[in-house]
Amino acid sequence: MESEYNKEIKQVQKKLCSNALTLGIIVFTCFYVTGHIALGKGFLLGTIFGIVNFVVMGATIESRMVPSKNKRMLRSLASIGVRYSIMAVPLFMAIKMDTFNVFAVGAGLLSIQGIMVMDALVNMIIGRIHYYRTGKQGKTPV
Repeated sequence: MESEYNKEIKQVQKKLCSNALTLGIIVFTCFYVTGHIALGKGFLLGTIFGIVNFVVMGATIESRMVPSKNKRMLRSLASIGVRYSIMAVPLFMAIKMDTFNVFAVGAGLLSIQGIMVMDALVNMIIGRIHYYRTGKQGKTPV
């Protein structure tokens, strides 16, 4: 049975990941059209692995909430190790292959964080506009 907490995490993940993937495809298309194929492929590869990293982080959050301090520390370190390994794969691919740009891969890996910041800014701006129009603090969209 899925908890309400897991449902909320999945809802946020779905929204942010779909936005990040859309951004990755748009950036790839722009670079591809302008002839910078390695940049586009690198950004898209980094975006895909950044999304996988984000989903793994969300999936392991609840499993790390155990009462024992030692188990909690061990699970947290294992989660970080797995996530760093996931992020290392596209970077190694970009270093070894000329078809991917290393800097574009790094930017793609950080695209999900950029989407989170943009989402927070948009929600804040929408909340301010709502407040100034109505004088009431409303719920910002999720």
